[in-house]
Amino acid sequence: MKKILSLIILSGLSFAKISCAFDGILPEEEVVAVSKPLQAYTLASAMVIAIVATIVVFRNSQKMRGGIFSVVLRYFGAGMVAILFSFIAGSQFSFFSFDNADMISNILFIIGYVFMAMAAVKMHKAICD
Repeated sequence: MKKILSLIILSGLSFAKISCAFDGILPEEEVVAVSKPLQAYTLASAMVIAIVATIVVFRNSQKMRGGIFSVVLRYFGAGMVAILFSFIAGSQFSFFSFDNADMISNILFIIGYVFMAMAAVKMHKAICD
């Protein structure tokens, strides 16, 4: 799993480097034509990595079989899901109009960070109490 994620990240970085190398050489229309598939690739890569990371967090939560750390991971995973949906809603491939997508994205970011803050509070209580 780590090798696959590393390969995805490195291939995305190499494509971005290739796109930047064409910036001064090719006409602007061709640079845009090269960069559009790269934007789609990096967006898809970010979503795949976010989904895999969220699944790993929820699986680790289930493996702990209850307890405070399991609850913390569930809250953290819920925050990750909300931020992933926010990222999808705010992306250029959104099915919403621009105004609604921006508002929905902001609301989901807030919800995600609230869940993560709740996880941090529960973790602090478990460690300090």
